[in-house]
Amino acid sequence: MRAMSDQEFCRAVLDQIPRATAAEREDICRELMEHLEDHREALMEGGLDEAAAQARSVEAMGDAGEIGRQWNARLSPLWLWVGRVCRAAAILLLAALLIRPGSILSCAVDSLQARWCDDPVESAIHPDAVWIREVDLRVQLHDQVIRVHRVALVEDDWIDMQAGRQGTYQLYVQALSYARNPFRPALSIWGMRCNGEDGKQVGASPSPYNLRGADARTMAFPLEAGISTAVITFAPYGRTAATLSLPISWEEVSHAS
Repeated sequence: MRAMSDQEFCRAVLDQIPRATAAEREDICRELMEHLEDHREALMEGGLDEAAAQARSVEAMGDAGEIGRQWNARLSPLWLWVGRVCRAAAILLLAALLIRPGSILSCAVDSLQARWCDDPVESAIHPDAVWIREVDLRVQLHDQVIRVHRVALVEDDWIDMQAGRQGTYQLYVQALSYARNPFRPALSIWGMRCNGEDGKQVGASPSPYNLRGADARTMAFPLEAGISTAVITFAPYGRTAATLSLPISWEEVSHAS
């Protein structure tokens, strides 16, 4: 019968030691290999050739299964289970950190959806909208990108007493912001303002600050009938940083109404 190699002998011993941790298994294997090597070298110095010394050294160690069972009996199962529980807890904690809202992975998923999804946010336009247009208009703001993906008009009488103007429509703008690096959080869409062709400001949005993979908002601005272009201004801290022009198709509005 062919003699077992050193590696085969170690595997046979370790098969009987289920209580051993990975580190303990390495230590046991190292200790066995050292014993086998020392015994083999001693036999070769006594005149045996390498093959005979190899076979004799493994034979002298005894039954691998019995050695493993005795070793396993000396190991306490407590630390094995403690190690397994700690590893499981670490995996669960890592998973929770990755998938919780605001985490790196969650931010990346939100950011990638905001870039390419046709309807990345589930926020409905006003039910009385007389004109809705799906668009994909983008403007860069520092390391962020702002994407307007839907605009609409709603009939809604309004009066701006301070400016002395009145109108009959509200312009709804749905927009998102995301960082160019998908693993960085998105800044909230700062201070959006809407100006008509006359250059006068006709509305403004709140300016909260948020940290998510993508910030999504629906803004409403009063708009006078007949203005063919609305200019949306993104102004962090009150300073103009980027503008985006939205064409308004009044011919489609007249048919819809």
